[in-house]
Amino acid sequence: MKNFVLTVTLNPAVDEIFKVKKHRTAPGWILGEQRSCAGGKGINVARALTRLGTPVVATGLLGGITGQFIVEELRREKIKNDFVSCCDPTRTNVTILDVSRNTMNRLMEDGAPLCRPDLEKFKKKFKALLKKSSWVVLSGRIPGGTAETIYRDLLHLARRENVKTFLDSHGRAFSLGLQAKPLFIKPNSEETQHLLRQRLNSLEKLKKAIRYFLRRDIPYVFVTLGAKGALASDGRGLWLARPPQIKCVNAVGCGDAFIAGFIAAFEKPKDFLAAFRLAVAAGTANALGLQPGAIHKNIVHKIAQQVKIEALKF
Repeated sequence: MKNFVLTVTLNPAVDEIFKVKKHRTAPGWILGEQRSCAGGKGINVARALTRLGTPVVATGLLGGITGQFIVEELRREKIKNDFVSCCDPTRTNVTILDVSRNTMNRLMEDGAPLCRPDLEKFKKKFKALLKKSSWVVLSGRIPGGTAETIYRDLLHLARRENVKTFLDSHGRAFSLGLQAKPLFIKPNSEETQHLLRQRLNSLEKLKKAIRYFLRRDIPYVFVTLGAKGALASDGRGLWLARPPQIKCVNAVGCGDAFIAGFIAAFEKPKDFLAAFRLAVAAGTANALGLQPGAIHKNIVHKIAQQVKIEALKF
């Protein structure tokens, strides 16, 4: 029986998160709250799914002391995982949240290219996990130097096992992944602009972008718009969801929580709009906390009651 969601993180990271504020009387900043946690988009999805009570297994490749730290953190958080060891150390990312200016800066390592033996080990693990998976989420950037066909190849493997697929990436790895026709995709507006090489500065242009994906035989398309909400289409209709206004603490991982919210809801009644509502609520709830994906189920459902969904002409 296929009984869990599988999340794939090919380029995980130790996330170092710092809150700082400008010193009133001296140059420099005052360091406030800080957090070190297991990161990477697939891991964030797994964390959010775990918080929502949906069975999940996180997989990918981890190496070195940083990789060991991630495994220990996932065990501490009771996030089920089954990673493959790789040659090179897992990267580290730094997020600096300046509370005095309400700004965020991120410093992200590229990550070492995945060598062929490590990739083969991972694919073997991936095939075995697929046999027990109801969904697979492929998300995040791939390490520089890694074959850009990797998501396309993994999606083909998932389709052979009749596993529902969700792709969330950007650049060439994302565009090539579309060739495998994933069931769901969720680029944000900036990633969509990059792919289509045009500014999407109006609702009409965003509609055209969604039509572009639907013409590529992608059954379900989401485009997230940050604090403005998200657009969704099932090929028959188009909807805009607007979340309530909140005080954002950290926007990193909102898209990952969105995916988790949708899958957690869609698995039960299979009501597309109800799942879309919970997805937007989960993404919004994510911004309330420091750690990506560390959402609270009760808060998500409370926010969902305030999400407004509007049907658009399409």
